[in-house]
Amino acid sequence: MDSAYAEIGPLAVKLEEFRHLKDHVDVFCNGENAVELLFVVTGATRIVGSRILGEKILLIPLIYSDRQQASYYHPLVLKLSKSSGVVAVGHVHTGMSVEPSDEDVATSILIDRKIGRPVYHVIMNQQSEFEVYSNGEHLQQLHKPVGEN
Repeated sequence: MDSAYAEIGPLAVKLEEFRHLKDHVDVFCNGENAVELLFVVTGATRIVGSRILGEKILLIPLIYSDRQQASYYHPLVLKLSKSSGVVAVGHVHTGMSVEPSDEDVATSILIDRKIGRPVYHVIMNQQSEFEVYSNGEHLQQLHKPVGEN
């Protein structure tokens, strides 16, 4: 794969976009006043190597965030649903876990419904380690890491 891309599971994201996200993680998701971040990966249905191309990473404002939970403005999901180029939605946990909480699973199902199709869901930790999940063909399918379905 071209070195201008970072691999995020089944996604190839432009390296400068991943670095931009990592800079935000370093600033906002670490330390005493750490908060969660929500982000969206957009792109075409182009393939780079064996991965789906993610061209942009958009940071989404949160209404509230602390070390335990985050709330987002629900109409933003409706804006996402109008964008056919959404390939992944992700968020950054302020701890070391990349496992989804029950709220993470419920939110991912809601997002898939609002967008109208399953997308990848990325959970990243404060060290920029990540796991990529998918709800599969059926929105009610158990939320599992990609590769374990």
